[in-house]
Amino acid sequence: MKAPSMIRFLLINPPLTDPTCPYHSIPYLVGAALDAGFKSYSCADANIDALNWLSCPDNVDTLLSKGKDLLSRLNSKARLTRNEQLTYRYALRAAGFDPCMVQKAIATLKHPERFYRYPEYRKAMLVLIRWMDLLSLDGFPGQFDGFYLDPNGIFNLQRIEDLRLGPSLLQLVGPFRKYLDGPFVARIARQDAYELIGLSVNYVSQLPFAVYMAELLRKQQPSALICIGGTEITDVFKYARNAKVAWDLFPGTDAAVLGEGESAFVQILQSLSKGTWPAANVRGVKLNPVRHAGSVQNQPITPNYENISSLASPNYQVWNWEDYWAPEPVILYSPTRGCYWNKCTFCDYGLNSDSPTSPARDREITRVVQDLRMLGKLGRTFYFAVDAMSPVFLKKLCAAIASEGIKIRWAAELRLEKQFRHELALELRKGGCVAISFGYESGSQRILDLINKGVDNSQVPEMLSALKRNNIGVQMMGFIGFPSENPTDAEQTYHLLLNHSDSWAIAGIGDFVLTPGAIVAKQPSRFGISKVEPFVGEDIIRSLSWIDGAGNRKWPGDQRTPRIKELTAGLRKTIGDRPFVGGIDSAHSLLYFARFGAGLVEPEAAGGEVRMPPASTHVTTPFANAEMFADKQDIFQCNQEARMRGRSLGTREFGQWLSEMDADDRAIKTERESVLEVLPSGHYLQATWRDGTGASNFSEAFEVLKNLLVCGHGLS
Repeated sequence: MKAPSMIRFLLINPPLTDPTCPYHSIPYLVGAALDAGFKSYSCADANIDALNWLSCPDNVDTLLSKGKDLLSRLNSKARLTRNEQLTYRYALRAAGFDPCMVQKAIATLKHPERFYRYPEYRKAMLVLIRWMDLLSLDGFPGQFDGFYLDPNGIFNLQRIEDLRLGPSLLQLVGPFRKYLDGPFVARIARQDAYELIGLSVNYVSQLPFAVYMAELLRKQQPSALICIGGTEITDVFKYARNAKVAWDLFPGTDAAVLGEGESAFVQILQSLSKGTWPAANVRGVKLNPVRHAGSVQNQPITPNYENISSLASPNYQVWNWEDYWAPEPVILYSPTRGCYWNKCTFCDYGLNSDSPTSPARDREITRVVQDLRMLGKLGRTFYFAVDAMSPVFLKKLCAAIASEGIKIRWAAELRLEKQFRHELALELRKGGCVAISFGYESGSQRILDLINKGVDNSQVPEMLSALKRNNIGVQMMGFIGFPSENPTDAEQTYHLLLNHSDSWAIAGIGDFVLTPGAIVAKQPSRFGISKVEPFVGEDIIRSLSWIDGAGNRKWPGDQRTPRIKELTAGLRKTIGDRPFVGGIDSAHSLLYFARFGAGLVEPEAAGGEVRMPPASTHVTTPFANAEMFADKQDIFQCNQEARMRGRSLGTREFGQWLSEMDADDRAIKTERESVLEVLPSGHYLQATWRDGTGASNFSEAFEVLKNLLVCGHGLS
């Protein structure tokens, strides 16, 4: 038996996720462990460590050399395959790029004043997105969507064939392997043996990297108990065709913690201390049957739900906050868990089991105040990471913050409630609220009633106006494509926003995704659905297709008509998306709301200075139609066509398609060179006519550039 203080454990946040602030799962686990006497801990944010290491000028220079070498090699070919066209497109991102640009851009995001000068900020953002595009040359070209994996890319995040350790996974994690095989492994090798190592995996973009890292850890620490946990791990077990799928991804791990993990984590540590691991009957823990014979695999998944008032305070000292790309800390904190409404028919969210989301629980206000006072020594800006806080709890929280004189600014995702029309908006502002995001879901009352949202859309404009009067920024989230929705319903979702655009700062309308645990999937006939089925080729069933009453197959994104795309373009007010300014609930957006108020950016930031295009770079090419090369839109279209047939593609199918030549001549070398204009974002345009006459297309290039920089649209 070992004393608790002698049990050494390591908790790791894998890539790839937000580099602007750390996720809060590990601080909560460490807080619980410390409270139970387990004090010998280490924590590693491999996400921010990797990105900061890769941003060093020497590493960027190596990447730029690769891009230039690829261009040189491809320019020597007479004709390019689709894969070579895609590679060409992303290798061009290296043109005019300097090895020091990435670290300078990061420095801008960390600077207390330059961060808030929107033109400077925007240029830094473009550099970093362009750098991620360049990094994809070490993997699948174009595999990143900013600082996340593209969910509609070549690699299938739902297919075991792609996700298990093998050629496809090795290619995907390629951009990070130099860090993982180098500095990360060196750090682990320097340490004495750990009794426990945990990977906290909370986003699907982290999953492939966690698979790779689990194998590295097993080799470096052969005697350690290796556990996986986090929201994404719970989703993998919940949505997998069978439990074997999950363990096929993590064959060298010992256990998975499903649901909220504080109590389970402490019980695992206690078992190690007593020498009784593997422990039986730990709620929310599944054992790997390969490593622990006799463990039961087919029992229902029962996520653990904590009594959050009895939990210890989270410990945020585990991170070096100066590593993150923001001018000051933005702290994720959860005063509540679950949703008090918990009725929406589309919802299948987070750590739920038999209801749309997990059960609603509030931390005692006195404990919340105690936490906020303690955390206020670290930072003044908070994002309350909750499903939804009830109006009753909100009033208590705001009153306590105001009466106790706690000087913080905060944002959260809340539910539209009629109380916002009256005194609640003022109480929120007095309590430190600077921004709110709302899932208003649909502008059609008929669809909203089917969703069982419990909201009257006729009251929404008044709610938004009340928040704006109190200088609280509003972020609106909706979706189109709910079963039985018609084009008029979908357009109403946009018109509600467009007709009241002065009352919100950021909006995003996504596509309805039918998941297996939603009420819609469980009771399809209520929604005019005759059949629900998974996509062929997927092993982790995150989304379903369905057949409507008319016999038509439906799937996410099938409502994106030209009219809808036109309306979508009209919503954009800022050019950023997560994790940057303009992204809903991003740390950077929260800091801008706190500085500039409900409008998000200074009024003059939307004027002429921001719209002036920065200088571009010119590159010669022997391909007359280079602007027509295969791009991400082609890959997206392939995925959509497969979904129309109820199928899901992976790297094997795309490998065949990418290896082929196009039937047309868009990738054939010509006798005359033409000039490409590489824009600051890394996208490019044909700057001379294809016949080689030298006539300039600058006016066309400028218009596309303006759209790219101002509206957030451009070539992929």
